[in-house]
Amino acid sequence: TASVTDNGGLTGVDSISLTVGANSSPAVNITAPADGATFAAGASVTFTATATDAQDGNLGASVTWSSDRDGALGTGASITRSTLSAGTHVIAASVTDQGGLSGVDSIQITIGANQSPAVSISAPANGSTFGAGTSVTFTATAADAEDGNLGASLAWSSDRDGSLGTGASITRSTLSAGAHVVTASATDSGGLTGSDTVDVTISGSSSTLPVTSGLVARFESTTGVTVASGMVTTWSDTSGQNNHLSAGGAPMLVSALTPSGLPAIRFDGLDDKLQRLHATAPLQGLPTANGNRTVFFVAKYNSLTAWAGLAYGTGSTNRAFGIVAKYPTGELVLHGWGSGQDLVSTRPAVGAGWLLQSATLASSVGTLYLDGTSVAQWSHTYNTVLTKLVIAEEINSKGFVNMEVAAVLIYNRALTNTERASVDGYLRTKFLAAP
Repeated sequence: TASVTDNGGLTGVDSISLTVGANSSPAVNITAPADGATFAAGASVTFTATATDAQDGNLGASVTWSSDRDGALGTGASITRSTLSAGTHVIAASVTDQGGLSGVDSIQITIGANQSPAVSISAPANGSTFGAGTSVTFTATAADAEDGNLGASLAWSSDRDGSLGTGASITRSTLSAGAHVVTASATDSGGLTGSDTVDVTISGSSSTLPVTSGLVARFESTTGVTVASGMVTTWSDTSGQNNHLSAGGAPMLVSALTPSGLPAIRFDGLDDKLQRLHATAPLQGLPTANGNRTVFFVAKYNSLTAWAGLAYGTGSTNRAFGIVAKYPTGELVLHGWGSGQDLVSTRPAVGAGWLLQSATLASSVGTLYLDGTSVAQWSHTYNTVLTKLVIAEEINSKGFVNMEVAAVLIYNRALTNTERASVDGYLRTKFLAAP
């Protein structure tokens, strides 16, 4: 109402009617993603909403997002998140105007559980056979619903030779002779692993030793064994170093003694041995002092009266090196000779049947292997001094081993893991694989 009075005392009045509305809540509308949408674990999900208010206008920048599973997600008209947990989420977008009133909208979405990568080996064909030394290319794909293409991180391994390399495609020419199960595996960012396998066989003549670089002693029971009156007299070194061994006692060459049906030399444990004495027939090429080296020994220990098997050097403190059995308990040992100079494993030698043993010394790290697997390792500085190379007798002539021996290989360097595995495979296929 409005009124006015003039000087004569008369009053004029006018009036209008109007209505003043109460503060209204903001209107919130989630526009993406669609209600009920499903996403893979780890997927980037963009949430978008509008928020308008009759009094305050556009409130999009103030929209607050939350999940009933994961809590607060962020603020703004649009946000993107890739870390939502697996399961069903109720996603709410809310905003409050200056008058203290709130508006809210919600949708439901589902985040799938993390899935393992799908790995598929495409080459070579399962069951393929290749000749020794052939370059074999392995190819595979690795697809992950969350992480995409994982081909570059594929890890390849052989159950015979160990790790082969990494990548969608690798080529190897040093696979050891025999049957291999080759596995390609990939692990996604969520820690799940997928794999595929392929069976391949590497064929090779038993006369083909895959690694000869650095070979300074090679004795195999299929060649170079001289027999007189049924007894072994000499065992010739075929490495080219001419480290031939002479017999003591009466070791015997027994046919069809190894698991593969090949002959081996039997020692009676009383006085049988094969040896070369450096003073009368100098040993050629064998590593001395703390020089790197690799030794392979294929043998079967039956009983013993001393720490013996295969050793070279001198029977005094830390001046020997070899693979022997511990007396009297029979564990497998990386030999140095003398208290504190022997690395004793927990693996039995005596009574364990035919064993494929090897040892390396690489930059003062000595490792003892059994059937291709490390069973003992230490850091140790050897001081090998050449006096003899001996099989089946303790190097200081304190006793003997009742045993059978099929092969001895000595290298004047530490073979790589791949080289060692290939030689291991050669010896296993030749002497220990059932025919």
